[in-house]
Amino acid sequence: RHVTAMIRGTYVLSLTCSNAYGLATSLPATIVVSGGPPGPPDFLLTPSTMFPVVGEAFTVGWQVSGASTCVGTAEINGSPVAVQGWTDTTSPVSPRTLVVYRSDYFVLRLTCSNDSGAVDSEPYQIFVGHADADPG
Repeated sequence: RHVTAMIRGTYVLSLTCSNAYGLATSLPATIVVSGGPPGPPDFLLTPSTMFPVVGEAFTVGWQVSGASTCVGTAEINGSPVAVQGWTDTTSPVSPRTLVVYRSDYFVLRLTCSNDSGAVDSEPYQIFVGHADADPG
């Protein structure tokens, strides 16, 4: 059999075969896969604030290894939107400074890649609100 690992890491493989006389299982084999596409982003995106405000900069961070580029996408209700510092940058360096110019619920995603392939993050939803001019 030919096995392809999509993500670098350490794998333990064994094979179980059966027939009319019973089962037989191989000894486990440990395989270390290096190179290949970047490791998946640790995409609990970590914003610098839980309450970002329209027009005010905030940062979003993540962790990824082995990436040469990371491209962000943003959506509102399933439609792509531009977010300054997120959708116009390809650097794999975390964090990024974002500025959003409209109040809404945004879904952020990140795709990181290298010469061997690409990997996508989990989506992250964030609400950007308006600053309260008069709290009382």
